[in-house]
Amino acid sequence: MKHTLRSFAIGLIAATALISFAYWKESPSPVSTQNEELSSKEMIKKIESIGYHVLDSKEFEQLKNESQTTSTQAEQTSKKEAIYYLTLDIDSGTTSSDISKKLKQAKIIDDEKAFETYMKDHKYSKYIQIGSVLVDSSMSTKQLAQAITHKE
Repeated sequence: MKHTLRSFAIGLIAATALISFAYWKESPSPVSTQNEELSSKEMIKKIESIGYHVLDSKEFEQLKNESQTTSTQAEQTSKKEAIYYLTLDIDSGTTSSDISKKLKQAKIIDDEKAFETYMKDHKYSKYIQIGSVLVDSSMSTKQLAQAITHKE
């Protein structure tokens, strides 16, 4: 076993030495170095011919400001359009106040007292149905009440 392991190690060392020798002996590929001086206009033309765009400081600042304005507007729009969903599980004995608390926690409604009052004033509280209901924040108070009670 000792001799086999030694032979294997010697083979690895020999292979490594051979590959290293071949690597270091190989001459480096000639690299073309151009030391020609280009003017700013020539550099810009050369860069633009490759497909890049060159901006001066004023254009860059203007573009950066437009980008910030656009991203701010996009953030404001996305905040307004956020729709929250909730699968509301209604068990036996669940009251309209329990439901309004769950809806408030899930950001479906803004004012739980107003929702409770609506349910009582329009006599939806008596008709709350047991089961699961999918609701979202884009629904009106009436639509929420109808979904919870299955009453038209």
